[in-house]
Amino acid sequence: MPLFAVLLPVLLILCAFAINIAYMQLTRTELKIASDAAARAGGRAWSHHQSVSQAQLFARQAAVRNMVSGKQLRLQNSEIEFGSSVRANNGSGRYTFVTKDTAAVAAGTEEANSVRVLGKFSSASRNGPVNLLMGGVGGRRTFSPEQTSVCTQLDRDVALVIDRSGSMAYGVFDQEMHDLTVEMFFAGEISAGEAIAANAGFADSPYSSIRDGIVYDRQYTENVLNRLLVAAANDPIAQKVYDYAVGANAYNSPSAAASTSPAPPFSRWDLALEAVAAFNEVLVATDQEELLSLGTFSNTGSLDLSLTDDSLAYREVTDAVAEIRPFGGTGIGRGLMETIPSLVAAGSGARPFAKKTIVILTDGRENDGVTPTADDAARSIVGADDVQIHTVTFTDGADQSAMQNVAAIGNGKHYHANDGGELIEIFREIANNLPTLITE
Repeated sequence: MPLFAVLLPVLLILCAFAINIAYMQLTRTELKIASDAAARAGGRAWSHHQSVSQAQLFARQAAVRNMVSGKQLRLQNSEIEFGSSVRANNGSGRYTFVTKDTAAVAAGTEEANSVRVLGKFSSASRNGPVNLLMGGVGGRRTFSPEQTSVCTQLDRDVALVIDRSGSMAYGVFDQEMHDLTVEMFFAGEISAGEAIAANAGFADSPYSSIRDGIVYDRQYTENVLNRLLVAAANDPIAQKVYDYAVGANAYNSPSAAASTSPAPPFSRWDLALEAVAAFNEVLVATDQEELLSLGTFSNTGSLDLSLTDDSLAYREVTDAVAEIRPFGGTGIGRGLMETIPSLVAAGSGARPFAKKTIVILTDGRENDGVTPTADDAARSIVGADDVQIHTVTFTDGADQSAMQNVAAIGNGKHYHANDGGELIEIFREIANNLPTLITE
């Protein structure tokens, strides 16, 4: 009993030390989680907006949503730094962060690819020190944990996989074409046959599949063209419909399969070309180095361009899209399987430490019996390699549900565009949405 009485205070002190040490470790872990969340939010905002103030705002907002020792982590702008992270040993070692002047980064005179958050609970921070659970033991009542976290934008190897099926030659203003020609028919200006030929494929569905051996058969007589030209004098949309009709006649002569004319202006393919051009413009402006390849699909898939890595090469991708003539069915899975080697195959120029990204654009749904399906192709790609897949659908005829599923399989995001403006903005957003990684 006397011995126990002597040792009891010592045991109580040891227990207090153990409780404090465990609590300190728990607090450090919570602070690390909060700092990582803030750095990731700031890094993603920096990637998307390229704005110092936006990155700081998103980092602060993420920080306060995470509790540390029962308190919110409140960051000051001075605790959110910008800099450059580079891997040592020719890209195979650890990342090293070098701080850049925040004002210079904001002004655009310094380049930054990383955001570092300094999470602090100390008398010098807005949060103050953390109170120990067993205060006073060892003469201490508080402690001041600090954690740093760095979020880095990664280089990307990107493959664009574009739908070149026959429906991509359909007009963006098909509904307007239909309405104008119906009005002309009821006014006795054109015949029923002329109205039907001008809207081939539209009556059954604004998105009808065109298979091998079936010519894209919209035709516009001289009479229809003249009537459209008259309407165009007072209607800007009618002018675009007329321009499309002239281009479609040239495209269909002698047939879409054998045509040497480009896809008609104001066709879906024409808008896809604008979206790809906007995508490439953003890649040129980013600080990271992106390599870009191009694949397309109709009944079959093809790799049209291997990985390219500069503004002139990006222009080659845009030029290649301009020269392609959409025709045939829709085999999304075949396009994926033909394009994926450009990102992962030995000798393709793909970089082992770059993030692999696929962007699929389609305006329709896969033809029955075409294998592999997009789902199966996506599963095989993700199962074999670390590849992210984004999907973009265009027009009401697109199978949004199927493409949402493909994006989910590929750990990516699905986008839908109802018109050309939305399509271009989506491609800009994807190009700006650089992948990020916690590197410290």
